[in-house]
Amino acid sequence: MPTYLEILKLLSVGVWNTLLLTLLSAAVGVIGGTALTLAHVVTGRTGRAILRGFVYTVQSVPSLVLIFMAMFGLPQIGVCLPPMITVIGCLGLVASAYMGEVLRGALNSIDDTQREAGLSLGMSQGRVFWSVLMPQMWRLSAPGLINEFTAVLKSSPFAYIAGVPEILKEAQALTAVTSRGLPVYTIAALLFLAIYLVCNGLFETLYRRFHLPGFEEG
Repeated sequence: MPTYLEILKLLSVGVWNTLLLTLLSAAVGVIGGTALTLAHVVTGRTGRAILRGFVYTVQSVPSLVLIFMAMFGLPQIGVCLPPMITVIGCLGLVASAYMGEVLRGALNSIDDTQREAGLSLGMSQGRVFWSVLMPQMWRLSAPGLINEFTAVLKSSPFAYIAGVPEILKEAQALTAVTSRGLPVYTIAALLFLAIYLVCNGLFETLYRRFHLPGFEEG
C-alpha cells in the first residue's frame, strides 16, 4: 500500500497538466472576453443582439457537454484535435462568455465624462478607448476575472473525459490500482486547494501592485 507521501508524488504528475490546462483556458477566456467587449463597443444594435445571444447560449450549456460535443462532433466534420487542445478550447469558450460580461460591466461603470474629457483634449475615439477607458476597465474588472479563473480551475477535472492526465485522471487510475479512494481523493482535493491558494495569492499581489487609489470596491 502506498503511503500518503507516495500518493502525493504520484498525483503530482497531473498537477502540471492541471496548471497548464487552467492557465491556457483562462488566457483564451481573457482574449475572447476582450474581443467580445470590443465587439459590443463597435457593433450596432443588431450586432449586440447577436453577441448577447451567443453569450447566453454558451453560458447555458455546461462545459462538460461542450467537451463531449467537441470530442464526438468535430471528428465527424474532419477536424481532429489533440485532447488537451479540445478541452482548452471548450473551457476557454465558456470563460470568454463570462469574462466578457465582467469586462463589459467594468467598462460600462466608467463615467462617460472620462471619454468626453479625452475627446476635449483632441484625442480620437480609438485613442480614448485604449489610453483612458481600457486601463480603468482592467483595474475595475480584476476581482471578477480572479473569480472566473477559479471557475476555470474547478472545471479543469472535466479534462479526464478526454483522457488528459490531470489530477483527477491520475487519482482515478491510482484508486483503481490501490483501492484507497478516500486518501487518494483527499490528497487530490488538497492539491486543487494548493493551486488555488498559490494562484489567488499571485493575482492578489498583482492587483495590489497595479491598483490605484479611488478604485476601491464598494
